[in-house]
Amino acid sequence: MNKKTFTLAVIFLCVAVGLLVANIFWFRDSCTKWDWTVTVFLVIAGVLMVWNEMHKKRRLHRSDVNRNEIP
Repeated sequence: MNKKTFTLAVIFLCVAVGLLVANIFWFRDSCTKWDWTVTVFLVIAGVLMVWNEMHKKRRLHRSDVNRNEIP
């Protein structure tokens, strides 16, 4: 898991959930179906990004790997 990419994915998810909450509570009457679908797709994309980053295999740094050893 790359910490920077994971942090970016979590920030994206938080912003998408914030947009969904804003649509639910403040803009409920003025939102169209297009606004709802875009918001839901952004939340789904954020969840998938976080899930993907959490399940990535942790890689070793180049200095920690022995070049003479066959993997």
